[in-house]
Amino acid sequence: MKRSLRLICPSPLLALALLLAVAGEAAGQEASSAALLGTGITAEYGLGAYAVTDEYFSTGKYSGTLPYLRVNWSRAHEKAIYELGVEARTSSQIRNYSVATTITQFSFIQGFLYPLPRMTVLGKDLHLFLGPYSEIFLLMNTQDLAVSALGFGLSISALISLGVRAEFVVPLSSKLSVEGAARAGLLSLGVRAVDEEMNDDAANPKLLTALAGTNAALRLGLGYRLSGAFSARLAYQFSLTRIRPWTPLLAASDTVLAGLTWSF
Repeated sequence: MKRSLRLICPSPLLALALLLAVAGEAAGQEASSAALLGTGITAEYGLGAYAVTDEYFSTGKYSGTLPYLRVNWSRAHEKAIYELGVEARTSSQIRNYSVATTITQFSFIQGFLYPLPRMTVLGKDLHLFLGPYSEIFLLMNTQDLAVSALGFGLSISALISLGVRAEFVVPLSSKLSVEGAARAGLLSLGVRAVDEEMNDDAANPKLLTALAGTNAALRLGLGYRLSGAFSARLAYQFSLTRIRPWTPLLAASDTVLAGLTWSF
């Protein structure tokens, strides 16, 4: 039986073209790589649709609204930009009809971005950045089911990943820019564990490729420089997690977020 989370992810290239068309022919401005990416401290908050199928419990889809919080620190070095960041999401209102589950997600990410040669797109400067990253990812699914004396069932998924990420900036004027980012784990150490009374099988750690342990995110948005030290952004982000070994898990989210960066 074919299963789908039925979340809609608009084409990033189409969205970029529309943003550039709306912006018109505003003149670009030369800026350093660090200034374009807004190095410093960034805080972001968002809200969006979330759906998960965790077959430890059921083949049915649980869905709802999941908040998003991210805090990031970045610093420019001579040849690269170094970043540390945490992402957290939690909600107890992810449901399949009358059955509710609590989803808690956490990510710790660190990595480097290296600037690539500047290009042009639709007559605008395109600044590209590429680099490796590592991530510790945790997803806890706590279902409100009478499966034990405690009255809940617990499923834990964890990935320790090495991957690659890319970011781009297209300045439209001295203050406004189109921004985008993508990241995906290429090799992960994965762990799956559940409530003992639901499953007696030992979930030993396994080395997973990107196809067996997928954890990826894609975003597109607009950035606006408020002053010399502060900039703001509004973006859309699509996230996907899929773990195939053990009993499969598939989760995806569409999130609209707003952020503020303090550069120093």
